[in-house]
Amino acid sequence: MKKNNNLIILAGYKAVYGGNFIPSLINLENTLLEQDINTIYVFPPLAKEREWCKKMIEEGKTILFLDPNSGKLDQVFKLNKWLKFYKCGIIYTHFSQYDIISSICSYLKTNRRLFMHVHSDFTGVSDSSKQQIKIKSYIRNRILGRKATLIPVSDHLREYFIKLGVPDNRCIYLPNGLSTNRLVQEPINRDELRLRLSLTSEQKLILSFGWEPHIKGVDIAVESIRLARISNPNLCLGIVIGNNYSEKQKWIDYINKSTNCTGLEDWIIYLEQKEDVFSYHKAADIMLSSSRSEGFSYTILESLSIGNQVVSSNLRGTNWARKYVLTNVFTSENITDCAHAILDAIKQSEGKDFELKKSQTIKRISEEYSIENWSKKISEIFLETNK
Repeated sequence: MKKNNNLIILAGYKAVYGGNFIPSLINLENTLLEQDINTIYVFPPLAKEREWCKKMIEEGKTILFLDPNSGKLDQVFKLNKWLKFYKCGIIYTHFSQYDIISSICSYLKTNRRLFMHVHSDFTGVSDSSKQQIKIKSYIRNRILGRKATLIPVSDHLREYFIKLGVPDNRCIYLPNGLSTNRLVQEPINRDELRLRLSLTSEQKLILSFGWEPHIKGVDIAVESIRLARISNPNLCLGIVIGNNYSEKQKWIDYINKSTNCTGLEDWIIYLEQKEDVFSYHKAADIMLSSSRSEGFSYTILESLSIGNQVVSSNLRGTNWARKYVLTNVFTSENITDCAHAILDAIKQSEGKDFELKKSQTIKRISEEYSIENWSKKISEIFLETNK
């Protein structure tokens, strides 16, 4: 690869916390630096207010801001100017907001290569929304983005785009890597973390992530725990809700409308999002993924990486987790099956060989989902498509 053929990452990312995403990009930047490739970041303006962004700026990283809701011509002008100034020959997008302008800019100069990382699977949305997404996907990937190489995070997403007409060699499946070097990690043990949540030693915390209640299956989680509590009344459900904890009424209203519960039960705990998500995993006994659709679940990977059990919907996007003995699968949207899977997981944790299963899983995850290996594979994709 030519010297100064630098990388520009355009990510429509403005979440309050950096999570696994930002450390992954930083690790990729470090890998590319070994090949004399510099990395430029582009985020929406709201990212300026986030601590992870401020930290990146303090560390001397080159970060630009571009409003994805501004006029497309203005965006194209600014991006094309930055590409020339920073000598970027590789354009790498995340979360689709910048895909159209990146596609246009890739055509303005023939030796610019475009890569689109595909994170999300929206098969769990309504049929009308699904059709809109399919049309947008076709326009983005077969008309505007036909020069792009897609990097989907699951094999079924790869199949989906190939069916839309994306060439086989331009659609490369790559599962996410796990970054253990998060921006914030609290040195607090499990007992202290559970004490913060007012949990007794007898209670079993089932952790779920419900940033979007319907897609993430918050109703399925609540109904399953309600049913499982008939056999084990010590079960509690912890739901990590959206960015703004003050809006938790949205989740309460959803539960009240969509389940046989009010949302105010004492066994339902609402948890705010936080940078150190591992503190929730450490406090939990089981991680429940009751999603109606998934691309690739970071939360499942995080949970398995510390030896926690997982109960997951039987979805193609989570099939990768089935090979680990700590994963228990239930039929998607089947509340009774989910409740049984939760109770089976608790029994499994009481088995004499459980600690061995935990250590084996931790070792396998660290080897198979190393963020260093992920970064190397991404850089290889960049190099291969330059031949």
